[in-house]
Amino acid sequence: MPGCHAAYVETVLGAPVSMHRIYQSGRARVCLNRSVIRAALLGLCFTSVGCTAQGPVPTTNVTTDRILIGAAAPTAMVDAAPDGSWVAICQARRDTNHDGRLAIMPDGNGTRGDAQAPYLVVGGGEGVEFEDIIATDPTHRRLGIARDGHILIEQFSLGREVDLTVLGAEPPVRFSLDGERVAYKQHQPSGDAIVVYELGTTVRHALAVPGVLAGFYFEPGGEWLHADVAAPGTPLEPHNRECTTGFRGDVVGSDVPVTALELGLHGGTWRDVDAIRATFGAALIVAAHDGALEIVRDGVESELVPASCGGWIVGTDPKVGSVYVACTKLGQVRAPVFDYRAHGARAIGVGIVGATTHTAHATRFIADELDDGRRAVIDLHTGTVYPGATNQFGMYFDDRIALVSRDNELVAVSSSPERVLGRIDRQPTLHAGDLMFVAPLVVDLHRVTVLGVAPPHVTVLALATDGRLLVGHSLPSSGGYAMGPLEWVSAW
Repeated sequence: MPGCHAAYVETVLGAPVSMHRIYQSGRARVCLNRSVIRAALLGLCFTSVGCTAQGPVPTTNVTTDRILIGAAAPTAMVDAAPDGSWVAICQARRDTNHDGRLAIMPDGNGTRGDAQAPYLVVGGGEGVEFEDIIATDPTHRRLGIARDGHILIEQFSLGREVDLTVLGAEPPVRFSLDGERVAYKQHQPSGDAIVVYELGTTVRHALAVPGVLAGFYFEPGGEWLHADVAAPGTPLEPHNRECTTGFRGDVVGSDVPVTALELGLHGGTWRDVDAIRATFGAALIVAAHDGALEIVRDGVESELVPASCGGWIVGTDPKVGSVYVACTKLGQVRAPVFDYRAHGARAIGVGIVGATTHTAHATRFIADELDDGRRAVIDLHTGTVYPGATNQFGMYFDDRIALVSRDNELVAVSSSPERVLGRIDRQPTLHAGDLMFVAPLVVDLHRVTVLGVAPPHVTVLALATDGRLLVGHSLPSSGGYAMGPLEWVSAW
């Protein structure tokens, strides 16, 4: 997602926006004088490109009932509900450096200029300011925030908020990829631990670590946590906590050695990651001393791939039990790929180059290079090779579809025949359910069709499952970063 650290945006102070906020049933309703707001927005300017009087969003594609989100200020997107019912943003609404303007500029890994603050907008309006954004849910249904000194999980339509502070939680906090679990740091008398909380239940698992916890995250399969651990007694330092910074929590110094571990969510066992090649559901795949690959389940190791293969994992599919391995020791230029399962191996009929540069994917498709230099997509389930072009690169792979950019066109290469969906720009992609936004296209991944196109001269910050786009004011030289207020618009 775009952040204010990568562009320079500003607006002149003093645009009069009159708003009256009314709260009912925990939702914010805002009475807006639209003519006043439009006049204020027409006064927005980017001093780096000059002041050009333009409206914030073209009138085409706008939904019938216009609901403005946030204030007229430089905006960085944090998260939004799949149905658009709430939006979390960072905005620089105050002239904190007292230079007479609102501005954010890049400065290494952070920003300089005016300070940003987090706001939660439910429905519409300017929203409510709170202390910090602690964690975002990959499914966009929940949000971790800090308010009144407490770490809270806002669940919105899923239930009442969860106060993690009363459970002894400390930052950092992480959501699992399915959004059903949240993990947080807890300091115990015996040392640090990661507590995994099954949301919607009272179930909590404490996973002890052998030292000071420096950071952690859920592995894609959801059954393992990756943790970085420093020696017991290592002091922690405050971490950069700008509004758009993804990590929350104190850190160890850059010169402090840490040990990377994988912790199983069920049983609390942990292993050094040096020998780990992939997580596989509740199991691990590890490299033996002789180069064989072994699968570890419930502490029991058994050989999966013999050492004679020189195996390098290029894909996994825990649902069907497949581990796709390129055998690098069979004397072939293109390492042949095999589907290894508990009861033997099956050659899928393709080979790949640069096998040891591939990383394990949790989808059926991988990208590779053909002998003539063209790029291709390989379907690991069927062994089908979809040849492409030399300047082709992958945009999105899942178990149903592979999308690539080829000559600035979005191409679906997993369907037969392949389908060119349209011209695209090189901007970050957004996902919501079966929909994907690849500027300027909104694509239905299930039907492999284009549903609509974003309006021109806007910055798209979020995508809803009904195809609406959250957009902000944009100028050609603004670097693609939004000025608020934002608005949900239709792509068709």
